[in-house]
Amino acid sequence: MSEKINQTNMGRIRMIKNINMRWIGMLVSVLILFPAYAMAGDAHTDHSATSQRLKNMKPVAGAKPRVTIYQVKSTVSEVSQASATDMFITALVKSHRFLVMERQRLDESVYREKQLNQQGRTTGQVAEKRMTGADYIFVATITEANSGESSTGFAGTIGGLGLESSGKDAEIGMDVRILDASSGAVIDAVNVSKKVEQSGMSVSGVGSFLSSMVGINTRGADVNVSHDSKEGVDKALRALMEQAVYELAKRYGGN
Repeated sequence: MSEKINQTNMGRIRMIKNINMRWIGMLVSVLILFPAYAMAGDAHTDHSATSQRLKNMKPVAGAKPRVTIYQVKSTVSEVSQASATDMFITALVKSHRFLVMERQRLDESVYREKQLNQQGRTTGQVAEKRMTGADYIFVATITEANSGESSTGFAGTIGGLGLESSGKDAEIGMDVRILDASSGAVIDAVNVSKKVEQSGMSVSGVGSFLSSMVGINTRGADVNVSHDSKEGVDKALRALMEQAVYELAKRYGGN
């Protein structure tokens, strides 16, 4: 009789452990997968407030001012100059206020087409025509990145499982000089700034948690998981570009 009771108790203990294991597995899975799931999503057209404001600008009735930018400089390590330049050009085009002259990828676009035409491999007289000059040149620099302007977070342990969350509010800024292409004179300047929200999460001590809460001997095995969200930097950068172009369009985007 006593042996049957012991077997029954052992069975219950195993069942409880299995249940706890399932719950713990679910908890750990949620902690690990939720940040990645939250970041995942289908590709979509940008419908942000700054993007819509550019798209809603009325096109110029007459000739558009001819503008160009050679490269957006950046003193911020997280920001790629090439990507920032592409974002700026996209914003200029979306405003419907400027005729943007390509200066970035001439070797792989305009010059190549002219070369093919000169060799007689394409129709028309593209090779004989000169490129159109710009009225204004934009010189842009990303100058600010005040990381850690303010920060919030929490940290704690539950049965050896360490949880830590952090968030930072930084600021990124941009200065744009407007040059008269014919004289080289700096005729105006625009500066804008945008806050950047960054967050992170880490989970540590999973092995200790299993050992203390369930009684499983993990033999020293442990798991640490961390996740940092940097999507805010990209969104803030694009919003920064679009705000700068919006200001430029109001001043120099024709009547």
